[in-house]
Amino acid sequence: MDNPLKQKARLAGILYLVIIICAGFSEGYIRQSLIVPGDAGASAANIQESALLWRFGLAGDLIAFMCDVGVSILLYQLLKPVSHTLSLIAASFRLIAHPAIGSLNLLNHYLALNVLQHPGYREVFGPEQLAPCETLGNT
Repeated sequence: MDNPLKQKARLAGILYLVIIICAGFSEGYIRQSLIVPGDAGASAANIQESALLWRFGLAGDLIAFMCDVGVSILLYQLLKPVSHTLSLIAASFRLIAHPAIGSLNLLNHYLALNVLQHPGYREVFGPEQLAPCETLGNT
């Protein structure tokens, strides 16, 4: 393995570590501690009380997604000598799966915080839709 390939492989490994740390913190710590399965009111209260922590989770996910773009490019370059077509297909699927779809899914997390923090958003919901969030005292 020549020096430029080693550097690319090491950089890909470092980016993988950043992905694991950031995504693990966001999903494994923040969301697991704030979201209460089956209890929308408690989850909403937790998110509202810890809005900054929730935003740190969003930022951690965005960092992980940006690093994943770098990993995709580096793996394409590392595997291109083996098979150009297969490495291009693998990089394309990787880019679609994690950074693209995952980033779009983050909009759900971001908008959940906006709904909870801005009373104007709540006006579009009916009483039956707001019932799980009555514990917040904002209905």
